[in-house]
Amino acid sequence: TSIESCQCDFLPSTKGIAACTIIASIFLGLSIILLFIHSINISENYSIGVCLSFFPFILILLAFIFILITLILVGSYLSRDIMYVVRLANTGM
Repeated sequence: TSIESCQCDFLPSTKGIAACTIIASIFLGLSIILLFIHSINISENYSIGVCLSFFPFILILLAFIFILITLILVGSYLSRDIMYVVRLANTGM
């Protein structure tokens, strides 16, 4: 059954926090996988070796940037989100 008074949408700040967290975790996971592949890579191809050595560090840098953005969003919107929940509780929804 569907409840028509239910508001199941999140605040834009919460969506941004979730998106940045997911993107950062994907970048970190990919960089760990690529570093592992690079550690077992025994091929003689120079270009693949260069890509496997620099690309994980770029991914780690991007992951840390997204982690920083997430922390900034959490810090700047935390009080606003709490006040939204308090106002919602006071109106009886």
